[in-house]
Amino acid sequence: MLTGLGVYLLSVSAIGVGASLLFRWGRGLHPEYGALQAGSFHSEGWYVLALVAASFVLVALLAVALGRRFSAAELAVGALVPSVVVASVATALFPMAAVNFQWPALAGCLAALAVAWLPRGRVPGHLQWVATVLAATVVVAVMTPLVEGVWLAMGMRLASVVAGLATVAFLSILPLLAVLAEPNRWWFPALGVLAAGACLALGIRSAEPSSDRPAPSTLVYLMDRESGAASWGTNPARRPPDPGAAWVASSLGPFGALLEAPERYNPARIPYALSPAELLDAPPPEVALMPDSAVPHGTARVSVASAIGAEMLLLELGEVGPRLVALNGRPLPGGVRTLRVEHWGAPEGGGLVLDFDVAAGGGGEAGADTVGRGGALALSVVEHHLRPADLFERDYFARPEHLAPNVRLLSDRAMIRTRYSVEVGSGQVAIVTSEGSGVP
Repeated sequence: MLTGLGVYLLSVSAIGVGASLLFRWGRGLHPEYGALQAGSFHSEGWYVLALVAASFVLVALLAVALGRRFSAAELAVGALVPSVVVASVATALFPMAAVNFQWPALAGCLAALAVAWLPRGRVPGHLQWVATVLAATVVVAVMTPLVEGVWLAMGMRLASVVAGLATVAFLSILPLLAVLAEPNRWWFPALGVLAAGACLALGIRSAEPSSDRPAPSTLVYLMDRESGAASWGTNPARRPPDPGAAWVASSLGPFGALLEAPERYNPARIPYALSPAELLDAPPPEVALMPDSAVPHGTARVSVASAIGAEMLLLELGEVGPRLVALNGRPLPGGVRTLRVEHWGAPEGGGLVLDFDVAAGGGGEAGADTVGRGGALALSVVEHHLRPADLFERDYFARPEHLAPNVRLLSDRAMIRTRYSVEVGSGQVAIVTSEGSGVP
């Protein structure tokens, strides 16, 4: 029984380490790793099947190696001790989830009971074969959805847990492995090795990019009207011969320094490796002061609209000056100074409406109001255009069919930043762009 317990601990630990090493090796093999919204690889199922087959091989080899000295019941009872303990603890602490552990443990105990009086080296009879098969059916019926659920929820990042659960399932049916030892003890471990190898080979083959399994590629356009600079951006972690990095380099040349202050362009603060780009001849956002008749007393209402039809506007407001009190007519919580606005879609009326409290807003720290009228507010508008090919004469974003945009890095969008200074004086408001053009 102690030997059976050692088999449990050794096999679960070994398969967990092996699965972790397989995942680390697969990360370098699959270019799509880190770019998918769900899962780590395009075709993870083959690796999961390979891990399940490897778990079977490991348990089967240990059963064959120890079967000459110990009976199937001795090994099975020892290997069931952790499963029974886990099922008991789950019953007390997590009764709603305990069924996932209770039935495999109970079925394993019944399978061990079926061969408990079988002498060492004796071939099991037909009734014992039927009992172990029925027990194995219960274990497979309960553990398969559990293993699949963990994999689908967490992907290959929890490969060690997936492989460990599969190993526990096979340890629960050790008596069946004793039955399958006829006519030769090595035929079913050899079959498991072939199955694991075939699934692993298919998983490796799925790493080759294709139209069904495209590799990620990152390309964004960045322009700052204040500095008069424009750049192409790509994933700084990717280098040729990565397929996506090779495509970007072949189209736009080498990429060098990292983007400084990426939070000025995207709310996710994603950095990019940069390459010089041409300045885009596009109109700036339309920022205008709305008529006094439609504005409450003591409030300056400013509208912001994208002249290029950007799908998202990212506004950065200064920490001093008038405080933003309403957005599109909806009051904002008092006592907290809004420093950033991220707005998706086209608002009603064609522009984003910002209400500033000019009666109280002078300077001061963020979140503080100062007495007196007037002040200055720095306003930066970043337009995120999700159809960047419409802005250029040449389609820089056209890819081969084996590549796809890396949406996690906001690929295939133009980010154009324009800075304004909103000057609020006594009875008047002026909007001045970073290029010096005033809008009274």
